[in-house]
Amino acid sequence: LIGERLHIPESAVWDDVKAYEKAQIRAKSDPQKARSTPESPPPKAPDPVLAKEHAILKKISGIRTVLTGVAGVVEKLDAQLRAVVGEEKYNVIHTEYLTQYKDSAFEIEVLYGNDPQALEKTFGELIQSLEESLLREEFAVLMEKITVAERTKDSENEVQKWLARCQEIGIRLRGIEEKRSRNN
Repeated sequence: LIGERLHIPESAVWDDVKAYEKAQIRAKSDPQKARSTPESPPPKAPDPVLAKEHAILKKISGIRTVLTGVAGVVEKLDAQLRAVVGEEKYNVIHTEYLTQYKDSAFEIEVLYGNDPQALEKTFGELIQSLEESLLREEFAVLMEKITVAERTKDSENEVQKWLARCQEIGIRLRGIEEKRSRNN
């Protein structure tokens, strides 16, 4: 029903539900992240730098380090990263990853070589994966908010905004999947 209403594949909805369930299992160890009840407010969006994002950001850091000597490339890669995560998150990522995980450059050279074009292509794929992961995480949070709002009979206006954002996310996810299909 949700997939039909938002015009996204049912499999994408189920993937997000499974991701949400996994997040809930992880949250049980931390009461602050525990699932909200009708009496409690919806949870804040989780920090996007989780396990998958951590691995992606380490690789991105390694690619940046390997390509540091190539004129203008790092700035271009940073612009792509900023476009996906936004300026505020970029600053956090820059501090916590891009300057801390320079040692992953060796891993990148072993895995992908040091050809700038190949590394830029790999960077683009990593950015797509990061964007997809962040969008799925946001989708899961919005679905939880919608569920809580429906149980508590919250403002229909908020629910409509969240549903509209879910639809935007679905469109962007389809775009990522289509782009990935064309590149393979």
